[in-house]
Amino acid sequence: MSITSSIVKYPFIYFKYDTSSLSELHKAYREKDKATLPTNDEQKVQMFILMTSKSAKQNLIPFSDKKGLNAI
Repeated sequence: MSITSSIVKYPFIYFKYDTSSLSELHKAYREKDKATLPTNDEQKVQMFILMTSKSAKQNLIPFSDKKGLNAI
């Protein structure tokens, strides 16, 4: 399963939590220093899982694992 097809499954944050969770996620990415952004796919997946968990204020690692985005 590709990273893109797995990430597409994440709109549940919008429905399960609220629109502020997605807003927080987008804001966090925009505020990240460009030098600290991940450079390869594995780092991008890990950062995505971490940032979605923080914005949802819940550990989303089990959900990520079920959707094919394996956290390290």
